Amino acid sequence: MVEVRRVEERRLIAPWQRLHDLGHWGDPSSTGKLGAVVDDGRVLGVTERPFTAEELHPVMRAQFGLGADFYRPSVYFVNSSVARFVEVSWLVSAAFVEFRILDLEEGPENGPPLDSGERRAEFLRACEAHGERRSWGLRALLARVEEIDPAVRGDDEEGAWYDAIVDLDPL
Repeated sequence: MVEVRRVEERRLIAPWQRLHDLGHWGDPSSTGKLGAVVDDGRVLGVTERPFTAEELHPVMRAQFGLGADFYRPSVYFVNSSVARFVEVSWLVSAAFVEFRILDLEEGPENGPPLDSGERRAEFLRACEAHGERRSWGLRALLARVEEIDPAVRGDDEEGAWYDAIVDLDPL
């Protein structure tokens, strides 16, 4: 499986191709760089080296259900063009603000006092409803990302935007 991913990674960019520097994907101390392929325009993420299971403590691998074949490539696809990257970035930034507002208005920390069994049941129902709205919002956001850039699959759990939107949980 790891070898298949390495082959896929090599298909994204040839050794002779150059990238225009677009900055970092998040915190520069812990994330990869973003680049636009010269004469092509695709946006790729690039890290110094792949991230593999060996780099994770066994407890972390077990907690997240990652096997020995866990592999995050050092080159990964982000968007098919800089214009689409910018549009998706703005959309995701705006959506994260809305998710934060949703959480502040009706998140679990804003529930009623839990002074009775009835209150606790009401609180749990509110938490479940909040989680369903949030989940629906994340799915709708990923669907819109796909509309903006059909080369991005919203259900690709190893994709850059899925990781940014779902795995990183916009809070």
